[in-house]
Order: sequence, then C-alpha cells, then structure tokens
Amino acid sequence: MTLREQGQFGAVGGRLRPQFGSAEGEPVFVQDLNPATAGAYHMGDVPYWLGTYEAFNLFRRTRDWSAWDRDLSAVMQDVVVAFARTGNPSTRAAPFTRYTPDDETRVDFGDTI
Repeated sequence: MTLREQGQFGAVGGRLRPQFGSAEGEPVFVQDLNPATAGAYHMGDVPYWLGTYEAFNLFRRTRDWSAWDRDLSAVMQDVVVAFARTGNPSTRAAPFTRYTPDDETRVDFGDTI
C-alpha cells in the first residue's frame, strides 16, 4: 500500500500532485505551493539564507524576486559568513547582541532589520 493510499500525504497552502516516478514505479508527490499566497511557510526563509531564491523559478514561475529580496538575502548570508569566520554573527547591517537569559533579544529580518 502506498503512502497516498494510507492517507499519509497532506497539503497546507497548496495541493499535492504527482511529479516524478520512483524506482519502484510509484508516483512521487510534491506539494504544489504557491509562495505568493502561502504566507509564512515552513522553510520559507531558507532561500534567503542560502541565496537560492531563483531556484524556485526553475520549473515554473513562482515569484518575481526583487532587488529588496536580493539585498535581504545578501545581509542574511553575510550573517552566516560572519558567524562561521568569527563565532559572532554581527555585521554592520545586522548587529547582534550576545544572548543572556536576563535580556533576550533577537534580530528580525523583514521590511527593516
């Protein structure tokens, strides 16, 4: 019995559709998510962190990425590089403060940083 027959596929913010066949001949289902209407969805920030936002448009146009998206992605990638280099994620564009339980602060990446 396939996972689909067992009812183990669900879709939030999109629909499931067969995409490719597996080695066993079973269809492989992918979630057909429309980022324009999905809102904040699981892992929606990953393309910004990795700079892979254009990969969303490889098979079908999902979004017109703007200069703002590219700029935000660059700032977020710089934070990762700064952390890897120094152990401190702070950059000029995204200053972080050291975490303490008494003063929990965070950096919000969004319309402004």
